[in-house]
Amino acid sequence: MKIKPAFFFLIVSALIWGANAPIMKWALENIPLFSLAFLRFAIASLIALPFVYKKLKIQTKDWPKMILASFLAVNPHIPLFLWGLKFTFAINAAFIIATVPILTIFAANLFLKEKLTAKLFSAAAVAIVGLTFIIGPPIFKLGPKHLLGSILIFSGTLTWIGYEILSKKLFKVYKPQTITYHTIWIGTLTLFPFFLYELFQNPGWIGTIDHRGIMGIFYGAIMSSSIAYFMWQWGLSKLPVSEAGFFLYLDPISAVFFAIVLLGEKITFLYIIGAIFILFSVIFAEHHRKSHPFHNKN
Repeated sequence: MKIKPAFFFLIVSALIWGANAPIMKWALENIPLFSLAFLRFAIASLIALPFVYKKLKIQTKDWPKMILASFLAVNPHIPLFLWGLKFTFAINAAFIIATVPILTIFAANLFLKEKLTAKLFSAAAVAIVGLTFIIGPPIFKLGPKHLLGSILIFSGTLTWIGYEILSKKLFKVYKPQTITYHTIWIGTLTLFPFFLYELFQNPGWIGTIDHRGIMGIFYGAIMSSSIAYFMWQWGLSKLPVSEAGFFLYLDPISAVFFAIVLLGEKITFLYIIGAIFILFSVIFAEHHRKSHPFHNKN
């Protein structure tokens, strides 16, 4: 079966973002939270500018919506995510992020009037079964500290859903590259004051940065904040929000892989079973795309 470009882009971006949790948790051992967030987006802004500078015009009436969407996508979304990682496991973060598609279905129905179908609920159920196999058992062993981390990460996912809803409406007027770049540079500005605060509080961290911090900054800037953002926005522009959200179920697959490599977590037979369920749910969603009741062409 030949995979459609929109699905390929969404799959790759989801896998990149899945690896983000263990890599960022690893980097936080060496670099302050807001400094990591600011530097990754600042560098991403510089990298992307030569490719999009001719496509950045925004109508005055759309700036409030663009600014709000950008704020939700970066600050507080990224700081809440990173703060939560300091208290809980990367694999737990992957599970929380995987709830986004379910929440997005209802948000899209409420704000975008996208209809709910039995097919979407079926795909969601299959994916949740897979997620339960992968990360269900460890959850019952987590203490209060991990609960706090989970709450912070979940709060961050809610701001991401708000971003997806607002940016989906902007697609009627602007290209994905335009929305993504404004998201990155506006988000960078909102993080700058916090970066300065950390720098004044602990200026010595720059002299102690090592491969962990460097990898976190550049993976976040190049892979997560640039490549994955552009690919996700393009894929999102071709699909309904609630259907595109299903591809975030792939996050735990790459999250667990990098958690094993960087953080020493172990792969299990249940992980393999869960991964099969997750992949099946994505294939199921793609198979029914053309007949999807709320599929629209932008």
